[in-house]
Amino acid sequence: RARALDAGAVLRAGVGGVAQPGALKCLHCHAAHALARPGYLLGERVLAEARAAAPLWCDDARCRQWTEEVPCASR
Repeated sequence: RARALDAGAVLRAGVGGVAQPGALKCLHCHAAHALARPGYLLGERVLAEARAAAPLWCDDARCRQWTEEVPCASR
Protein backbone atom coordinates (compact mmCIF):
# COMPACT_ATOMS: atom_id res chain seq x y z
CA ARG A 1 0.00 0.00 0.00
CA ALA A 2 2.78 2.47 0.85
CA ARG A 3 4.38 1.88 -2.53
CA ALA A 4 1.17 2.91 -4.29
CA LEU A 5 0.91 6.13 -2.29
CA ASP A 6 4.49 7.40 -2.41
CA ALA A 7 6.32 5.23 -4.97
CA GLY A 8 8.05 3.39 -2.10
CA ALA A 9 9.74 6.46 -0.58
CA VAL A 10 8.68 5.46 2.94
CA LEU A 11 10.38 2.09 2.49
CA ARG A 12 13.70 3.77 1.64
CA ALA A 13 13.54 6.28 4.50
CA GLY A 14 15.03 4.03 7.21
CA VAL A 15 14.33 3.95 10.95
CA GLY A 16 12.27 6.97 11.95
CA GLY A 17 12.24 8.34 8.42
CA VAL A 18 15.96 9.09 8.17
CA ALA A 19 17.27 8.58 4.65
CA GLN A 20 20.73 10.06 5.29
CA PRO A 21 23.14 7.56 6.92
CA GLY A 22 24.73 10.18 9.21
CA ALA A 23 21.46 11.69 10.42
CA LEU A 24 19.47 10.81 13.53
CA LYS A 25 15.89 11.64 14.47
CA CYS A 26 12.88 10.02 16.11
CA LEU A 27 14.73 8.73 19.16
CA HIS A 28 11.57 6.92 20.26
CA CYS A 29 11.89 4.64 17.21
CA HIS A 30 15.43 3.70 18.16
CA ALA A 31 14.42 3.12 21.80
CA ALA A 32 11.48 0.96 20.73
CA HIS A 33 13.75 -1.09 18.46
CA ALA A 34 16.17 -1.67 21.35
CA LEU A 35 13.32 -2.77 23.63
CA ALA A 36 12.09 -5.20 20.99
CA ARG A 37 15.55 -6.41 19.95
CA PRO A 38 18.09 -6.04 22.79
CA GLY A 39 21.60 -5.45 21.53
CA TYR A 40 20.78 -2.59 19.15
CA LEU A 41 23.55 -0.26 20.35
CA LEU A 42 22.12 3.09 19.27
CA GLY A 43 18.76 2.27 20.83
CA GLU A 44 20.46 1.03 24.00
CA ARG A 45 22.27 4.38 24.24
CA VAL A 46 18.98 6.27 23.83
CA LEU A 47 17.43 4.11 26.57
CA ALA A 48 20.40 4.71 28.88
CA GLU A 49 20.05 8.48 28.45
CA ALA A 50 16.31 8.25 29.12
CA ARG A 51 16.84 6.09 32.22
CA ALA A 52 19.33 8.63 33.57
CA ALA A 53 16.65 11.32 33.34
CA ALA A 54 13.71 9.37 34.80
CA PRO A 55 12.41 5.83 35.29
CA LEU A 56 11.15 4.28 32.05
CA TRP A 57 8.32 2.39 33.73
CA CYS A 58 5.68 3.36 36.27
CA ASP A 59 5.42 1.44 39.56
CA ASP A 60 1.81 0.35 39.15
CA ALA A 61 -0.27 -1.98 36.97
CA ARG A 62 -0.16 0.33 33.94
CA CYS A 63 3.40 -0.74 33.16
CA ARG A 64 3.55 -4.15 34.81
CA GLN A 65 2.64 -6.00 31.61
CA TRP A 66 5.71 -4.49 29.91
CA THR A 67 8.19 -5.09 32.73
CA GLU A 68 7.47 -8.76 33.49
CA GLU A 69 9.37 -11.41 31.56
CA VAL A 70 7.11 -13.20 29.10
CA PRO A 71 8.24 -16.31 27.21
CA CYS A 72 8.55 -15.69 23.49
CA ALA A 73 6.93 -18.37 21.32
CA SER A 74 9.20 -17.62 18.36
CA ARG A 75 12.47 -18.44 20.18
